[in-house]
Amino acid sequence: MLSKHWEVAPPIPSDQLDFLPGYSDILKRIVYHRGYTDYESAIRFLNASSAQWNDPFTMLGVPQAVDRIQWAIQKSERIAVYGDYDADGVTATALLTQVLQKLGA
Repeated sequence: MLSKHWEVAPPIPSDQLDFLPGYSDILKRIVYHRGYTDYESAIRFLNASSAQWNDPFTMLGVPQAVDRIQWAIQKSERIAVYGDYDADGVTATALLTQVLQKLGA
C-alpha cells in the first residue's frame, strides 16, 4: 500500500511578512514560495500575461516531474493519475492517462 506524504511550505519568515502589502496571507505565502520574495517581482508575477507562460518547463517543478515520470516508465513503476471530477478535470485526466500509456507507462 502506498503512503501519502504532504509537503507543506513553511510560513513566510517574519522579516518578509510585509513584502506584498494589501494582499491576503495565503496569496503572500503562495507567491513567496514560488520564489517571488520582493514586491516588484511578486507584482510582475501577479500581473503576468499569458504570453509569458508558453514554456511549461519554466513552471516550478516541471523539469523534475518529467525526469521522475521518465524514470518510472523506464523502471516499469505504476503511475497514479489524480484529477478533478469536473469536465476539464476528467478530460485532462483521461488525456494524461492515454499519453502515459502511449509512452509505455
